[in-house]
Amino acid sequence: MRRLLIGVESGSQEMMDWLKKDIKLEQVFMCAERCRDLGIAVQFPFIVGFPEESDKSIVETVKVAHQLNSMHPNFQTPIFYFKPYPGTKITDDVVKKGYVLPQTIQEWADFDFVGSVGPWVSDEKYDFFEKFKFYMRLGYSNRESHL
Repeated sequence: MRRLLIGVESGSQEMMDWLKKDIKLEQVFMCAERCRDLGIAVQFPFIVGFPEESDKSIVETVKVAHQLNSMHPNFQTPIFYFKPYPGTKITDDVVKKGYVLPQTIQEWADFDFVGSVGPWVSDEKYDFFEKFKFYMRLGYSNRESHL
């Protein structure tokens, strides 16, 4: 094995429990240490911008993403924005609060799962995460791998 993806989703254990991730942050770091020692490159994707996500959760996510990214040159921590997928409790909740999912096949085809954010992400939070992602790429892009 040369590469692995471990979907962390959040640096907040409280958020991970809310998402029903069924993993603990300690397990993520244990896997990271093992992968580092075995020379396995890892992506640890995070999702931000959940409806009603607390500032505390955001701070914890930033901290964990930074910690993981700094453990090895072949570790990456991409950050994506939450998108409502049908059939999930979170999506059911946002729809009950007025969010309208795409209604046609064409609307689903045009639905941007990667670049846009939901109405529950403030401009301030969006700007913060875009800057954080930029500086993470800039700060960790020129590291040399020793794998």
